[in-house]
Amino acid sequence: MRIQRRVTAAAVGAFGWLSLHVTDADGQAKAALSGRVTADSGGLPVSYAGIRVPELDRFAQADSNGVYRLDNLRVGSFVVIAEAPGFRARRAFVTVTETGAATQNFVLARSTHLLATVDVRAKAPPRTSPKMVDFERRRQRGLGKYVTRADLERYPGRQLEEVLRSTSVATQFIKSPSGQTWLISARQSATNMGMLASRNADYVRDTRCHVQVVLDGAVISSSTALRAPRVHAGENTGGRGGMSDPRTQVQGGDDPIDLNLFFTDQLEGVEFYPDATTTPVQYRTGAAVCGTLILWTRDK
Repeated sequence: MRIQRRVTAAAVGAFGWLSLHVTDADGQAKAALSGRVTADSGGLPVSYAGIRVPELDRFAQADSNGVYRLDNLRVGSFVVIAEAPGFRARRAFVTVTETGAATQNFVLARSTHLLATVDVRAKAPPRTSPKMVDFERRRQRGLGKYVTRADLERYPGRQLEEVLRSTSVATQFIKSPSGQTWLISARQSATNMGMLASRNADYVRDTRCHVQVVLDGAVISSSTALRAPRVHAGENTGGRGGMSDPRTQVQGGDDPIDLNLFFTDQLEGVEFYPDATTTPVQYRTGAAVCGTLILWTRDK
């Protein structure tokens, strides 16, 4: 089909664009739509904005200066949409007449692009108190035997002796005449002065090697210089025998420790080292030859 064209130059807005009035061989008028897309803040061009005419299934993209052009539109009225990422889409009702030239500028407002809500959940890592940092470091090295907080919570309200037996951390225990439970070495025979093994004033020395006990970093029981109880049989006790309370001992103390003074809900962790070689350096006293039991209490 032979097409006869007539071109008319016309200024479009302030941009100096040429609009074309085109007529095909059947006399059907064709026209052009042009304009510019800018932002509402500062009037800067919205580069590469998209221009759609849904009714005609036509699309054009603006250049880097925000200028667009659609050619060969049929005469009529149409909805024209301008859109760009980060801006609200704007629509305008545009009429293209037989004069063949139409101009439509768009000013787009910025908008926040909201992403779909993503629910991210993760289990928080267990909190490690400062005093347990070295405990965890030694546990990773595995030189001794360890009872963690999780292990202790499996024995709620139980005495320490029961936990140590159940977890196979230590199994050498003896009972004192007063009913206390002491932990002794499975490797060493006694080389110390021994400890009380009688209920009366005639103290008999015990020849077993008692494990030293450390509480929150302080040695509270040592087998190097064990001494008789500070409370003697019948003295201020109403005729009852008894021993000094091991909980009152301080570092360097040498009274035996009753393991059953401690309960699982009081402890954060337990370490046991069977001899001086495996005992951490800071607790390697002369008594460490019999082994070392380290107790860590929970933070209040």
